[in-house]
Amino acid sequence: MRCVSMWEPWAWCIFRAGKLVENRPWKLPLGAIVIQAAKRYDESGARYLRQVMGIAVPEARELVMGALVGVVRVVGHTRESGSPWAQPDCWHNLLADPQEFPRRIPWRGRQGVFWVPICETCGAVPETMLLTMPEAERAGWVYAARQWRCQACGAV
Repeated sequence: MRCVSMWEPWAWCIFRAGKLVENRPWKLPLGAIVIQAAKRYDESGARYLRQVMGIAVPEARELVMGALVGVVRVVGHTRESGSPWAQPDCWHNLLADPQEFPRRIPWRGRQGVFWVPICETCGAVPETMLLTMPEAERAGWVYAARQWRCQACGAV
């Protein structure tokens, strides 16, 4: 499944504060995408959220960072969103249906959009974090014909 990294507390805001616009200089791909909370915490952004937007965001020490947080759908793009979350001079990636994972899954982030082994069909997540093909196979994923196949539901 595709994944994108973002600093905290912005990732937290998608699942806990109704943030349905993700500001980027580029468009996110449409469809389901996993949100990875980076290891970096935006202190000035957190102050803005508390003082201007009135949102009680958690402190950095209260969050598990460097982890997969949940899944959201990217449903569109615009440069003129009326959302209070929209920032000027960037793409406003419109989000819907945020589904937070029951627990945060430690995962190293990357720049841009990258792939993580989560089944888009059934949501299965291997218990062992996948770093190599042998580890993936031990965790219940099968690599065949250059594609990962979910052992839980058989989806590719």
